Amino acid sequence: LEDIVQLLYSTFSIQDLEAKIAKRKELLDGPMGQKIAALNKVLEANGKKLAVSDVITSADIELYCFKKLTSAGFLDGIPTDLLDRYPKIMACASAVAAHPAVVKWNAEH
Repeated sequence: LEDIVQLLYSTFSIQDLEAKIAKRKELLDGPMGQKIAALNKVLEANGKKLAVSDVITSADIELYCFKKLTSAGFLDGIPTDLLDRYPKIMACASAVAAHPAVVKWNAEH
């Protein structure tokens, strides 16, 4: 996931909006999209409820945060439904969102 996030972060400094959107499209159609698909396959092959195990870890929190970031609607050129076609990523993010500690934290902030 860190490789995916770093690709996205590399576009944050692009000032020209059209150039930023074009670069993000290029990344989604290329390396970023490929890495997201590969991550989903790894998670499927793992066979666990969450990213690493059936117990929540920092990897799950990071995946949850990435899902929230990409679906928030403020990243120009990043579709809010970007991760919807990756069922294991979505299932992991949903499991984290439903975790009692995460529910409590979200309610308090």
